[in-house]
Amino acid sequence: MSVPTDLSAYPLGHTQQDSSKWSAGAGIGLDLSALWLLNPRAGSGQNQVNLGGVSTAFLHFQKDRHSWQNYASFIFKIQKLGSGTLPGTVNRDVPFQKLVDEFRFNSRYSYQSRENSKWYFATDLIFQSQVTPSYGLENYLADPEVPNEEHGLLRKFLSPAILTISPGIEYRFGEPWFLLFSPSALRMILVLDDAVAALEGDAASERGIHGNPWRSETDFDAVDYQWGSLLKGGVNVQLVEEALSYRSELVLFSNYLNNPGNLDLEWRNELSYQMFKGFALTANLNMFYDHDIPVLLSDDNFPDGIQLDEEGRPVTGRRIFTLFQLNIQYNIIF
Repeated sequence: MSVPTDLSAYPLGHTQQDSSKWSAGAGIGLDLSALWLLNPRAGSGQNQVNLGGVSTAFLHFQKDRHSWQNYASFIFKIQKLGSGTLPGTVNRDVPFQKLVDEFRFNSRYSYQSRENSKWYFATDLIFQSQVTPSYGLENYLADPEVPNEEHGLLRKFLSPAILTISPGIEYRFGEPWFLLFSPSALRMILVLDDAVAALEGDAASERGIHGNPWRSETDFDAVDYQWGSLLKGGVNVQLVEEALSYRSELVLFSNYLNNPGNLDLEWRNELSYQMFKGFALTANLNMFYDHDIPVLLSDDNFPDGIQLDEEGRPVTGRRIFTLFQLNIQYNIIF
């Protein structure tokens, strides 16, 4: 069997079938652009640097009726606009801003109910967080050291993070499709840094800005425990043999303990075109909705496209967070 160069050929619902018990691979896509101006003419703009990319890795194990599939991804992009010092500071260079910082790890163990059956007993684990800290609503990568509470720590690793553990039943519709249902899934929203957990979000629903239980700046919980049902499905198809592939994964969660009629959603899509050996053009479209986690509201009538209230503070609400990214990616299969 030939080994595909596209990592999406190994989704979490499918394991490479060959004589080896283990299969592994990784991919990395980079994004770099820069603009530097010296003594600019009027109307020329300002200096700009953009760095970013996406990296993925998988590790799968298959033996008899046992399978263990692991997949990790990291999406990261930063930018720096302008030069000189940050307004309101002394000798403080303009810091980089984060556009996206997302780390995700998925692991699932499956045991086939009987030989040649499409039914499996499975336990699925999903973990997602960010890697680097963010400061202020501008998402600075470093502390701007401005004496203003709005420029304080906003996010960091494990603050927030979401951990979901879902034992259940998995059904595989042949190679391209899989479906997993867990009637008893544990989901935790973690905000382990007290300074981040104390940030106010939606006071009416007593939730912090990252979804943790919040009653005041001195009365909050670092962890929100949720118990409910989870439905997860995925597909991986070759639209054009060894040229164009599509991978999609949808996760729906209902919390028995709080408004079970409100579904949380996570939908990830990847379209990959193999340009030549090892190199692929990938388009990622990810959507996320959590009833307990407010998001900033986009509005093109406001500066930076974010809606502000009468006091100039960003307005938050319940909306679908959408992310689109286009990369040239290099893949390697071990």
